[in-house]
Amino acid sequence: MRRLFSALKKSLSSTNPVAAPERTASFENLEERRLMSLTVGSLLADNRGQVFVNLTSTSGTINKSTINKTSVILYSAGADKIYGNTDDVRLAENVVFNTNVNRIIVTTKVAPSVAYRIRLVASRIQTQTGVKLDGEFHGTFPTGNGTEGGDFNALTKVDKSITPTIRMTTTLGSLAIKLRGDKAPNSTNYFMTKSNQGFFDNVMFNKSTTGTGAVLESGIIKVGSDNKFFVTPPVDRNPETTGLAGSTATIAFSREPVNPAVEGNGFVFNMANNTNANRVFGSVTSGFNVLQAINALTAIDLAPEHQFSLANTATVPVNNSSVDHSTYVPFTNSIFIKRTAVQMRIVPISSATKVG
Repeated sequence: MRRLFSALKKSLSSTNPVAAPERTASFENLEERRLMSLTVGSLLADNRGQVFVNLTSTSGTINKSTINKTSVILYSAGADKIYGNTDDVRLAENVVFNTNVNRIIVTTKVAPSVAYRIRLVASRIQTQTGVKLDGEFHGTFPTGNGTEGGDFNALTKVDKSITPTIRMTTTLGSLAIKLRGDKAPNSTNYFMTKSNQGFFDNVMFNKSTTGTGAVLESGIIKVGSDNKFFVTPPVDRNPETTGLAGSTATIAFSREPVNPAVEGNGFVFNMANNTNANRVFGSVTSGFNVLQAINALTAIDLAPEHQFSLANTATVPVNNSSVDHSTYVPFTNSIFIKRTAVQMRIVPISSATKVG
């Protein structure tokens, strides 16, 4: 009996080391799988139908071919005015994927300040290793519930506050501007109206000064791909008393050169603390480094080839330091504001949602 017990003990001790590594390997594989994910890290949408979706992958390179019009879809509400059901109307989207930063850029045409639905089809958006999007959206980022394959569904909503945010895209990057409708209601409404109209799209920066009183001006001159200038007509608006200081990173409407007592469509970013007469109506809340980069570029005088009574073009920032007034090509060498629009709020759609 003693010999039998000893033999049985040896047999059990010899098999235990084999079973333990198998359990460890299985546990490690499960943990590794949990760490592999593809989610939506952040999203910005504007009221003119442009959406920036930033994806976050911990499971390798995202498969670019899976980002297209079948996987990224925008909808407007149908006749029932309810979002998130079969009545939704598909919008015509343009979808671009920037592989350098894992950013999806979706553009469509919508009436300003009308809500639209954003859907990412999780089963189609994948990494090169086949990991699918974990897209469930509950109001915060990153998305997901820990299980791949869930669609991202969200609705844009109009920012009805008196201090909305404008998203401005320039040649060198984007910035956000908080408008102060609480202090400058007339200026805020005017700037928002022009932004909604696309009025400031493709206007050049026509003035860049440094040192004391430094400013960066735009809003006055548009340039077409044919290199022709279009100077926006004067509007002769009376300056609004706002009580806001012209500190660094604020925005103010500039005065018309031919009549300094009134404001036009031009506006300046204060690149330093200023005590000039321009009336401030907002401030840059992010992306001021983009303006600083523009302000640091070589500035040239366009005279005598190009001179304008409604715009100061003695210090125009250009993208090539070797350019001067005689070799300057407007559409090629200018720095532009490409787009201005009001930033929308983003809310989840868990079921059919009606927006009044």
